[in-house]
Amino acid sequence: MFVTERLAIPASIRWRNFQSGLRFNSRTWLPLVTVLAVIAGLGITLVTTPITARGDYGQWLMTSRFFLGEDVPAYRNVLALPPLVPLLIAAVRTVVADPQIALQVVTVATLAGLAGSYYVFGRLVLHSRVLGALSVAFALLVTDRFLELLAFGGLLQAAALVAMVLAVAAFARAGDSGSLRWWLTGGAAVAAAVLSHVGTGVIAAPIGVAMAGLTLVRWRGRNRRTLALAVAGLAIVLGAAALYWIAVLMPQSAEYVRNPASLAYRGPDRLFSALFSYWPTGLVLIFGVIGAAILLARDVAARRIGPGTTIVGWAALSWAALIFSALSGSATDYPRFATVLLAPLVPAASVGALHISEALVVASPRLRIAPRMVGLSLVLVIVVAGAPFAVNRFSRQARVYEPLDGDSLTAAVLGIDNALDGTGSVLTSVRDGKWLEGLTGREAVFALPVRYAFREAEWQRSVDADALLRSYGALTNGLFVVEFTDMVQRRTGSNPANILLAANHGGEFVDLLRIDRRDTDVFTDGRRISLSRLAPLGSRSSISSEEGSVTTRWKGSGTTGIAFVETVRLLKDGTTFELVDAAQRGAVSKTLRATGGTRFTSVTVADREATVCFAQVGDQEPCMRVWAAQPDAVIRSSSGTLTVRTERSHRLELHITALTAGEPSVGLSHLDPEVLVEQHDLRGALLFMPDPASALRADRLRALGFTRELRYGPYLALIREGTPTPTLERGCAPCQWP
Repeated sequence: MFVTERLAIPASIRWRNFQSGLRFNSRTWLPLVTVLAVIAGLGITLVTTPITARGDYGQWLMTSRFFLGEDVPAYRNVLALPPLVPLLIAAVRTVVADPQIALQVVTVATLAGLAGSYYVFGRLVLHSRVLGALSVAFALLVTDRFLELLAFGGLLQAAALVAMVLAVAAFARAGDSGSLRWWLTGGAAVAAAVLSHVGTGVIAAPIGVAMAGLTLVRWRGRNRRTLALAVAGLAIVLGAAALYWIAVLMPQSAEYVRNPASLAYRGPDRLFSALFSYWPTGLVLIFGVIGAAILLARDVAARRIGPGTTIVGWAALSWAALIFSALSGSATDYPRFATVLLAPLVPAASVGALHISEALVVASPRLRIAPRMVGLSLVLVIVVAGAPFAVNRFSRQARVYEPLDGDSLTAAVLGIDNALDGTGSVLTSVRDGKWLEGLTGREAVFALPVRYAFREAEWQRSVDADALLRSYGALTNGLFVVEFTDMVQRRTGSNPANILLAANHGGEFVDLLRIDRRDTDVFTDGRRISLSRLAPLGSRSSISSEEGSVTTRWKGSGTTGIAFVETVRLLKDGTTFELVDAAQRGAVSKTLRATGGTRFTSVTVADREATVCFAQVGDQEPCMRVWAAQPDAVIRSSSGTLTVRTERSHRLELHITALTAGEPSVGLSHLDPEVLVEQHDLRGALLFMPDPASALRADRLRALGFTRELRYGPYLALIREGTPTPTLERGCAPCQWP
């Protein structure tokens, strides 16, 4: 009967009704179509941007292997990570075989989630589809903070942000409608945020509870049984997430706030730099404050808990979390706070921008725009004008995190895994190592700056990798790393030589000084004899619970028949590095130079002591004090060098103190490459040969038994088939004159 009645309506009437519906619903479907267009356009950009080994994508691919029952590196603790995103990647990989395509699918889905969450927030909380679309435009096309998460692979935080926005929207909607369904949806979203990203989840949980509290205040007139059911349901949902957090995540998360380098390199100052270095992001902040003030004023005038109360409460808790972290000195990753702080201000910015635009239209009669069309016009203007800039900026950000030749890297990773055909780890760089772990599940050993590593095991592996790639042996106590970058081999013996000194600066190791054997001289019988002219006789390393040392012996021949001993010594937890040169006769001179990439910014000399500062790294300049123990020592500074010379003494004892040291990340140890190869079960190495340092690194690795070579474009894969060539003389005690 109903169908018959509809068919009986004259066609002319149906057409007029259809036209009327279009006109009436233009403000309904046009914002949604605009949002879908933004998702489609940015999605195409994501899909066409190479994802191979980009930023953190490799390690999330690795974690998904665990949930698929595939091999993962033994030193990686996957359960210490929130499981939601790795589970999602694993689920997609059960359908999509290619891991790179699977990552693209999850990335595009995350983008859609970010856009969808803000559109839903505008629809449910601000009660406007136009404001929802405007919020999407501000989040993805104006500020670059949210798209940057997808540029470097911040999928975990992006997912947590999606859940947090949906949680606030759901609780606000529950307050408006009285729906238990929206109430439970808000609780589930909070749980999802907690199980997506540790840092964001810690902030999202109290925000969710506060939003639930505002909803309960609005429900105060409902019967107690309904309220009890609501609280019980929310407690069950959040309790399950809290139980997982307490039992699994919390024991592993303490390390996140103990990073010794975060405050000096990724502290609050870096956060504000991220917020204000790109002026459109500053615009979002300004509009956000204006919009939040407008909404809150309306709520106060109406004596209600409305959109203004929700957004201001959300923003206040986010900024309170930042202030608490900063005042308590938590060593967290402050730049990642940027999106958390921006999250509540994005929808508020849409309100502020709309009100300013409407005021301009009213004040300018020449702008013939109907008041009800101002919002839609603003959305279209931002999308059309902002999209090219957003796409371009995302592409530039993504290129920073990409390898130079992703296809060759993938081929090299799969090739070296196939060549090893069994257990064993691979020595490589951090970006390539994460991709190797993600594609193959094989362990990688790579150097990673302390400020980017939040687990103690990673700090030690990083120092080990550096010693293997850059030296013939090293000594460290957590406050210095002394690397010997050359090996002098003669018929008389072999000695490690040429010191590269990295000092702990704000918790991070920073290369500061190089001490070449050509810059060490002995003055005797009116002659100047360089250490580079002496022959090596052998070396000896010593390590105990309290100190470590490396001693090398040298001897001249013929007219330069002078004996020479050099000793490097580090004490456990000592902020001073000791370097002792002893000649058989004559005065001793040594020149210290800044390493490549830095320079002396100031040198202050006073008697036998000099204070040297270098170009700023992190939040301040690294500084060192050089003190000579001999009373007849003289220190001179010239042309970016520091020369210390005795007048008569045959011995020169230098004490170099790190004046800007932070907490140590590793302990006292002697890093012998031959030992490290066995300790980490290294069977392969992967080098990017266009890097100028790779040729020397390959030579060092060949001496350690990595003799089989495979080439994949610019990549060289080395397979260890032989045994290391002995480089250090064992047991030359007491290393005195021959």
